[in-house]
Amino acid sequence: MKNSHFLFVGLGALSLLPFSHADQTLLSDNFSGTSLNTSLWTAITPFSDSSVAVANNNLILTNRGQVLSNQSFPTDIDLSLAFEFTGSEYDSFTIATRTNGTETNGSAEFDGAIFVKFRITSDPSDPAGTLDNITIEDENYPTGSATLAQGTFPLR
Repeated sequence: MKNSHFLFVGLGALSLLPFSHADQTLLSDNFSGTSLNTSLWTAITPFSDSSVAVANNNLILTNRGQVLSNQSFPTDIDLSLAFEFTGSEYDSFTIATRTNGTETNGSAEFDGAIFVKFRITSDPSDPAGTLDNITIEDENYPTGSATLAQGTFPLR
């Protein structure tokens, strides 16, 4: 799938450092071992070629493979992470927060969430090209979405 506007398209490697709030570690995972820690995460693979894997202290998400935390967080959180695009120039990576994990819209995106989306570049048929490759969106399916912020930044 070349269109990279949707959740977790392509390959991305993720190393998650602690979520913290008020000097408190809420969730920390360095993705060691060979499988996802299912006490912390639920793997979501919406398509037959979607996958969630763990290797070399990285979380590997392929074709909209997703992980959803198994615990709720307070209103204010700090998130420290690193990610790397390892596939094609059309890869994207999305962080969804403030979601309950419901997906009924047919596009394998959460129905309601605040999305932070990172794209290297767009599909050549996309008139946006490499403009606005980082966006923050408020999604509320089926009533609509709003772009909260966007900008163009190199991601290589």
